[in-house]
Amino acid sequence: MNQTIQAIFEDGVFKPLYPITLKLAEGEKVRITIEKKENSDENLSLNQKYFKGLSEEYLDDVITHALEDSEKD
Repeated sequence: MNQTIQAIFEDGVFKPLYPITLKLAEGEKVRITIEKKENSDENLSLNQKYFKGLSEEYLDDVITHALEDSEKD
């Protein structure tokens, strides 16, 4: 099973913006593909405003499905 996540690059590491629902063992290796987004600060601000008040679990599901749909195009 795969999961697409959004992350921010800080202090030399990628930090997920939302909890990762994929079950991973400590030390497990994964493959990461990096896609740089334009205007990421603006998009993050809009997302935070639009999704305010929704649970993190619901948000993760919405984002995962949206990204999966965009990859099909």
